Amino acid sequence: MSREKSRRPANPRPLPPDRGSVVPVAVLVAAAVALAYAPSLSGHYFYDDNTSLLANASVRSFRPPWAPLFPPRTVTTGGRPLANLTFALNYALGGYEPAGYHAVNLLIHIAATLALFGAARRILMSPALKGRFAGDGTLAAALIAALWGLHPLQTEAVTYIIQRVESLMGLFYLLTLYFFVRSVGVEGPTQVSGFKFQVSAVAACLCCAATKEVAATAPIMVLLCDRTFFSGSFAAAWRRRWRFHLSLMATWIPLAVLVAGNGWSRGGSAGFNVGIAPWAYWLVQLKAVATYLRLSVWPHPLVFDYGSFQITVAEALPFGLVVLPLVAGTLVALRLRPAWGFLGAWFLAILAPTSIIPGYFQVIVEHRMYLSLAAVAAGAVAVCHHFGKRRGLLLLVPVAAVLALLTGERNAVYGDDEAMWRSVTEARPENSRGFNNLGNAYLHERRLDEAADCYRAAIRLDPGAMEAHGNLGNILLATGRVPEAIAELSTAARIRPREPIAHLLLGNAYRAAGLTAQAAEEFKKAAELAPRGGPGAR
Repeated sequence: MSREKSRRPANPRPLPPDRGSVVPVAVLVAAAVALAYAPSLSGHYFYDDNTSLLANASVRSFRPPWAPLFPPRTVTTGGRPLANLTFALNYALGGYEPAGYHAVNLLIHIAATLALFGAARRILMSPALKGRFAGDGTLAAALIAALWGLHPLQTEAVTYIIQRVESLMGLFYLLTLYFFVRSVGVEGPTQVSGFKFQVSAVAACLCCAATKEVAATAPIMVLLCDRTFFSGSFAAAWRRRWRFHLSLMATWIPLAVLVAGNGWSRGGSAGFNVGIAPWAYWLVQLKAVATYLRLSVWPHPLVFDYGSFQITVAEALPFGLVVLPLVAGTLVALRLRPAWGFLGAWFLAILAPTSIIPGYFQVIVEHRMYLSLAAVAAGAVAVCHHFGKRRGLLLLVPVAAVLALLTGERNAVYGDDEAMWRSVTEARPENSRGFNNLGNAYLHERRLDEAADCYRAAIRLDPGAMEAHGNLGNILLATGRVPEAIAELSTAARIRPREPIAHLLLGNAYRAAGLTAQAAEEFKKAAELAPRGGPGAR
C-alpha cells in the first residue's frame, strides 16, 4: 500500500486474482472459525437474551405472517425487523433450545468471514495496488479473514445470542462490499453479470438497513472503495456507476423509516435527548475508541459490561492524543495514501454512529468493533507483507492460532454466569451493575449471603441502583429480616416509582409484616402501572 495519487488514470480491468487454492483456503478458514467457536454451541441464554428473546412475544408467532417484523421498541431487535425475523425462524424450528440459536450465530459469523475473504482477495488485486500482492493475494486475504474471524473481540457479537443483530448486520455489510467488487469486473464479467452483482449489492445493503442502523455508512464506504481501488477519483466513480451508488444511497430511506418508527431514540436508550450531554458522551468515546484499538492488538481484559460513567476533559486527554491523530492521519491519508486512508475511514466511519449519538446505558461496547476490526486485520497483513512478502505473511499464522485459543477460552466464560460477572467486577470494580449481576448469579445458585454482599457493594457504588435495592430486599424478606426488607424495597420503589415490580415486592414485604392496608395500597399501584393489567406483563 504505497503512495498513489487519487487522480491518476484507473485501469478499467483489475488483475485477475490468483486462483491457486481459493476453495481449500476458504474451507480451512471456515473450519478454523467453526472450531474456535464450537464451545459456544453448548452455551445458554445470557443477560439481555432473557428480555429481548425469551420475553419477546413477536418471535413466537407468524400470525399474522408479518408479526415478527414488528418487535417491541424496548427490545434489542426493536426497529430491526430482519434480525427479529431470524429469531422467529429459530423459534419456529426449535423452540427455545439455545443450541439452535448459537448454531445460527456461528453460521452467520462464518459466512461473514468468507465474505470478507472474498472482498479482500479482489481488492488486493485492484488497479490501485498495482499487483503488489500478485501471487500472495489469496494468502493475504485469508489471513485478513482469519485474524478477523478468530479474534476474541468478536465473541460478544457471536456467542452472545441477542447480538446476532451485530453479526448479521456485519454479514450483509460485507456482502454489499463483496458484490460491489465482483461487479467491477475483477475477472472480466460481462455487462449483464456485472449488473446482477450490483443488484445483489443493493439487496444486501437493504437487508443491512433492516438489521441495524450502522448500515447507514455502507453506501459511503462502497463509494470510497470504488474511488480508492478502482476508479481513482470520486468524479470517475460517480460518472461510471452513479446509478449503482445512488441505489445504495436510496437504502437510507427505509432505514430512516425504521429509525423513525422506533422513536428516533432506540426506545429511549440513544439520542440527543436521553439525559446525557453530547460533549460528555464524546469525551467518553475518546476512551472507548482508544480501548477498542488496544483490545484489537492485545485482547485482554475483555469486559462484557463497562458500566455507565463519564470522564473529565483532563481524563479524556490521553485518549484524545491517540484518537484525534488517528482521525487527522486518516484525512491526510485519504488524499496522499488512499489505500491506508480507506482502512482508517473503515475503522472510524463504522464506529461513528454509536460514537457520535449519545447512549445512556452502555458507553463502551466491544461488539461495536465487529466490522471495524477488519481494518486492523488488513493493516497488520499489509505491514507484514510490505516488510517480509510471503514470509512476513506466514508470521501471522501462529498469531491467528493464538487468537483462536483465546476465543475458545472466552467462549467458555460465556457459559458460566458467575465467571462472566466476576470478570466484570475484577476489571471494572467501580461498575455497580457488575456487582448486581454477580449477585444474581450467586442468587441463582442459592448462595444468599454472597449474593447479598454483592448487592450491598452495588448500592455502595450507586445508591440509586433500584435493582440492587430490590434484590437485596428480596433476600432479606426470604431470610425473615422483614423490617430491613421493607426499608430496601421502599427505597427501590422511591427510586423508580413507576416500576410495577418495585411496588409488588414492597407489597409482599408489607404483607409479611402484617401491614395489610399498606400491602393492599402497593398491590393496587403495581396493578395500575403494569401493562395489560398485570405486574410484569410483557
